[in-house]
Amino acid sequence: MDMDAYFRTLHALGEHDAMDVLPTIHVPTFIVAGERDRMTPQKAAKKIAAQIPDSELLVVTGGTHYVAIEFPELVNLAIERFLAKHGI
Repeated sequence: MDMDAYFRTLHALGEHDAMDVLPTIHVPTFIVAGERDRMTPQKAAKKIAAQIPDSELLVVTGGTHYVAIEFPELVNLAIERFLAKHGI
């Protein structure tokens, strides 16, 4: 593994910011966050959700950045409910 390339990629990810385009999203948007996520902290997830019109945020208690793997049944049920709510 090329560690130099890996760290350049991580650095670039840390600098990425798409906040300016979030208000232009006009489709049903469901955001899932883990309460203990250190990569995308709850504060960031809430900020993202606040910028997307009519988005919905689920914060999973005890979840980390891998909340979909940690709580698959909960996340899947929440996604199914969200999709049904929007006729998808």
